[in-house]
Amino acid sequence: MRDPALRMDRFVTWVFIGFAVITVMSAIGQYTNMEQYLSEFYQQFATLQPGFSVTRYPDADLARVIGLSIMTIDAGLLGFTIWWSVTRMNANKRAVWVPVVGWLLSTITSTILVAYAMSQDPTFIAELTSWMQGVAESGLPTVAPTN
Repeated sequence: MRDPALRMDRFVTWVFIGFAVITVMSAIGQYTNMEQYLSEFYQQFATLQPGFSVTRYPDADLARVIGLSIMTIDAGLLGFTIWWSVTRMNANKRAVWVPVVGWLLSTITSTILVAYAMSQDPTFIAELTSWMQGVAESGLPTVAPTN
């Protein structure tokens, strides 16, 4: 492998894979206690938005399933990303895009699953709908004016 571009591609690919491993490993605590993570999100949202009163995620069983699902998907995507990256690098092909695609897939699936968990909380949905109606009725601009 004498091509400097392939050497740089390989280096950046391994850096991205290293970040992915650190990210997946550090998120284990968060996903094993997904109920607390969602409750903290609710509390932060309530702190930032006056009139929003939901501060606790109610369904511990669903939160546990969602957390374990995200961990499983992340671990599977990480394994597949490493395997595919190494396969491409061994074939002297560019591989830097493989961890980027793996990160995008992981982020999309995690976001969808967290959004699903929140959508299953009728109190949160009712509060969010009421809050959005209040914002719409207040006449406050939702987009900054362009001058």
